[in-house]
Formats: sequence, C-alpha cells, structure tokens
Amino acid sequence: SDPVKWTLAGDPKNSPKVTFSASSDSVPQTDRYSFVYQGTKELIDHQMSNPVLTKLLDPASVTIRHDKDVEDASDHHPLMATYGIK
Repeated sequence: SDPVKWTLAGDPKNSPKVTFSASSDSVPQTDRYSFVYQGTKELIDHQMSNPVLTKLLDPASVTIRHDKDVEDASDHHPLMATYGIK
C-alpha cells in the first residue's frame, strides 16, 4: 500500500526519505503473510523500526505464527520479533 511504501521510502511529494525498516523482510517469502483472504496470502500487518531499533533487532527472531492455536484466536497471524535493548 502507499502508506507502507511511504513509511519505508518517504512520500515523494511531501517528505524526504524515511529510513524505517520492515522486520518482516527477515521472514522467508513463503511465510511472509499475516492474513488469508479468499485463499490469497497477504501481508497486511506490519512492524516497522526506526534506525535505532533496527540496529537492535535480532533478524533470526522474526517470525509470523501460522499455528492452529493462532487461527483459533484470530483471523490475523501475529508478527513477532525480539529487540535487544541495551
């Protein structure tokens, strides 16, 4: 969506480049979805970090849970990540 693109790259009409990062980039492409609509897997839930938090992100910890217990609780799959706060 345009708002997500603008958060990552800046609004070309109104703002300079924004240097936020999407933690979901660490998830394998085949698992990179948080919602299924009419059989189509979509990433509609996002977690973005500013440059300070991006440096603290543990990329190996980023996951999107697609387990049965999650499906029983919500129609969205949670994106989870660990940040090492110093």
